[in-house]
Amino acid sequence: MNIELNKPIAMGHYTLTPASVPNRQGSHQARVSIRSGQGSTTSCRMLTFSDCHATPEVALHHAILEGQHWVRTHGNLNTTTTRN
Repeated sequence: MNIELNKPIAMGHYTLTPASVPNRQGSHQARVSIRSGQGSTTSCRMLTFSDCHATPEVALHHAILEGQHWVRTHGNLNTTTTRN
């Protein structure tokens, strides 16, 4: 997998920032921040997933897929996905 998985991803009005969080058992949890708006109208939603992954890269990939799914399901998305 590509180490650049932790870079922010623009999806229309949203910015996804995936993260991998190590736990005490040595595995990794996926987390994603979903931001929208600017200035005083900025909102940020943080999603953490209970699945544990063997590597940080797999956790980051899971975070990206879940964040993209959330935006497609709940967001008003009119443009394509691009990396910042």
